[in-house]
Amino acid sequence: MMGFFPTLLGQLTNMKELIFTRNNNNIVGGTIPTEIGLLTNMSILRLSDNYVTGTVPSEIGKVRNLNAMALSFKPITGTLPVEFRNLPLTGGLQLQSTRMTGNLTFMCGKGISPFRVDLEDVEECACCDCCA
Repeated sequence: MMGFFPTLLGQLTNMKELIFTRNNNNIVGGTIPTEIGLLTNMSILRLSDNYVTGTVPSEIGKVRNLNAMALSFKPITGTLPVEFRNLPLTGGLQLQSTRMTGNLTFMCGKGISPFRVDLEDVEECACCDCCA
């Protein structure tokens, strides 16, 4: 399947997983809609290796059950939303090969595994070597 984020995405409030990856032939393009913040029951967000562009909306911080997020290998830009600190992400955070910038010190000590980051310009923190 190939397409863009559906306009009715925010109405799927009981969705637990949103997975669009090339590995499962579900390819999506465009920007991540702000309605993503309405998916408060979602626990997994995987959009790796797609045609997602733009920035990650701050509304992502409203998805309080989000345990795993993969946004790697795509031209996402902008600053990491500080709202990431609201997310448990105990199942992993993957941000390799994006064009994002920012500070990840709020992630230190959360016990996130796997924690893979390769940002264009990340502000260094001293808690680990994940941002190197």
